[in-house]
Amino acid sequence: MKIDDGNNLSKKDFYVKEITHKDAQDIIVSYHYAKSCSLMSIYRFGLFNKKHELVGACLWMPPTKLAALTVSEDWKKVLCLSRFAIKPNMPRNSASFFLSKCIKNIKQKMINRFHDTLNTMAPVLCLVSCV
Repeated sequence: MKIDDGNNLSKKDFYVKEITHKDAQDIIVSYHYAKSCSLMSIYRFGLFNKKHELVGACLWMPPTKLAALTVSEDWKKVLCLSRFAIKPNMPRNSASFFLSKCIKNIKQKMINRFHDTLNTMAPVLCLVSCV
């Protein structure tokens, strides 16, 4: 039985888009338990509410070669979710909604890059959580 206590995420009330590293850093330093993040990232996404307020952020970057090789021989195509944070008291499933949209965005970017460069090999996406 599905429980609805009024705190479930409504997809129409939230959206995800790319943001600057600085904007991601502001949310992460405020709400991630480590209170810090890297100085660089490959992809940065923000979770926004219907008032267009940034309520979550994440950073994606390459892991170390050694870590990447544990999941793929093509280690240069491995990404690591370095930091992921959302404001407290967000609706239920906010984090999974946000993560799902980020992965879809990254996959689409890889497909676009593949078509732009006319590579003969299909793109590969391996994700490793480093959070």
